[in-house]
Amino acid sequence: NGILSPSVTAIRIADDSVMTPRYLYYLMKGHEKRLMPLSKGVSIKSIDSRTLLDFKCVVPPIEDQKRIVDYLDSNIIKIDSVMKSLKSVDNMFAVFRQSLIENIVFGKFAL
Repeated sequence: NGILSPSVTAIRIADDSVMTPRYLYYLMKGHEKRLMPLSKGVSIKSIDSRTLLDFKCVVPPIEDQKRIVDYLDSNIIKIDSVMKSLKSVDNMFAVFRQSLIENIVFGKFAL
């Protein structure tokens, strides 16, 4: 909800029985390394809508999505808390955080 700049696109899930919004967030974060090279722009990077429409990925059943989201939410809260208290090693935990999201989204790590 709110007003978006013409340069910003909102992604909404048409059928919430297929995907949860929070899972979509983690799915996009998990594919960040794959999507960012497709972005264009010098100061503000953007991905055109055609690239997003052509984006293919596996979407697990809704119950699995909820388990994945619960798992990631609870662990990322812990990671963020540690990162906040150990600012000198932010980069290491940021890499671990991204790696955790990617491994869960790509099914490389069993819950």
